[in-house]
Amino acid sequence: MELKAYLEGIGRKWWLLGLVALLSWSLGGMIASNQTPIYTSSVAILLNDRLLANTAFPSGMVQLNIPTSSQQYQGKVVSPAILRRIMKTYPHLNEEQLKNNISVSTDQTNQILLIHVNDISPYATADIANFLASMFVKAQTDSIQRQMSYYNQWLQETTTRLNDQINKLNLQIEAATPPQPQRGPAPALTPAQKVTLTQYQSQVNQDRHALYNYQQSLLEVQHALPMIAQTYSILQKADIPEEPTVLPLPGLVIQGLVLAAGLLLTICVLVALDFFTPFVRHKQELLRLAGISVTAEIPQLHPSEQRKLLSAEKLPLPGRLMPLRLLGSAISAGIMRDKGGYTILLSSPRKKRRLATVLASVLAHKGHKTLLVDMDFEHPELHNQLEAEELYTCQTSKGHELSCIRQSTQPNLFLLPAQATLSQGEPLTATTLLTLLPELQHSFDLIILDAPPVDHPDTHILISKVRQVLLFVRKRRDSLKAIKMARATCEKLKTQPLYVFLT
Repeated sequence: MELKAYLEGIGRKWWLLGLVALLSWSLGGMIASNQTPIYTSSVAILLNDRLLANTAFPSGMVQLNIPTSSQQYQGKVVSPAILRRIMKTYPHLNEEQLKNNISVSTDQTNQILLIHVNDISPYATADIANFLASMFVKAQTDSIQRQMSYYNQWLQETTTRLNDQINKLNLQIEAATPPQPQRGPAPALTPAQKVTLTQYQSQVNQDRHALYNYQQSLLEVQHALPMIAQTYSILQKADIPEEPTVLPLPGLVIQGLVLAAGLLLTICVLVALDFFTPFVRHKQELLRLAGISVTAEIPQLHPSEQRKLLSAEKLPLPGRLMPLRLLGSAISAGIMRDKGGYTILLSSPRKKRRLATVLASVLAHKGHKTLLVDMDFEHPELHNQLEAEELYTCQTSKGHELSCIRQSTQPNLFLLPAQATLSQGEPLTATTLLTLLPELQHSFDLIILDAPPVDHPDTHILISKVRQVLLFVRKRRDSLKAIKMARATCEKLKTQPLYVFLT
């Protein structure tokens, strides 16, 4: 029942779904027209920097600063300065778009660097990719060149300094050594001379060893200098792509997706609104939330259906009228039990419902002499709904004649309009009707009082004088609060109405 109520709530907003479908279809068409294919260009760069650093300097004296991961290569390729230069050439691209459109990766051995560029322009992808590759090769080659030049100059200065230091120590050793006589043994060295010569000789040995290492490193640098140009090289330049790598979805597919999303969102909103609605959606909800059991569930008839029913000579076959016929049969049983003069009052929690003429017509078709009384003295309507132009003179039990009652075109159906004038020019009111009601009960089998809502004073006057009260509750029109207030009013008036649910 809950699912059915939600589906009915969605169906009631068919116009909103249609509007959303139209807007979603138009929006999908706009999105589809703005879709463009994406082109991709790639350039490959050979990386020999790690090979140069690991093999060209076995002495370990030279330590080159080179990237070691794809993230570091990414930072070198898409540096802010390079991106600003690209944005000057392609103003439609901002820095964030360039970062998203440019991807940098390396193979497992870090020997191949791949630069991928995505854009809606095939020429721009190739141009940007080649520009990034050339700038990377130039910048990294210059960086290694500067490092090698620094080491070359530093090693040359260091070897020169060590040579000068060794020559100076040799002169000091020569000066500290006693001269060799032409004949005879060499003079003995004093302990102080031995210590001095030992220190000088040890320093000379250390400097000669360091000089050898620095000379080897200098040779390594000088041998590696010609190889700097081959450290980074572009293996394959990017070509202008002819076919896009990412094709946009077909226009109908995009429109269908937007349409589905729009309808789904609208349905979710409608379900949420229906869940929090204060109105009663089905009779089980009335029983569950208000503790009120429904006597009958009658479909709300369209005005054209009501006119067709009122003009029919015979009661139509059962269909949508079956619940109404069953309610009429229950009232007929009461008429037979009371042997005439059976009086019922029709009311509602909030707003008057247009069902009195239909119910009266059904009972009149069953052969009951039925009087329909319009108690809505402020806004009378029954004289417009029911064709009753012919006056009917009614003889009361006290011998009075009432000429204010009208006979309808349908047999056994009579109307006492709200604007009727009684004898001696007295208008019809709730008070006069209360006095007149016992006399009318002797003249008619059934009297139907079409009263205002249950909280109206006129309804209070007559509600205790009738045989039965029917309270009509309209689905999705009467709130739970109004129904509870109507029940409280009936309890205060000491009456127990029968609740009829209008779907």
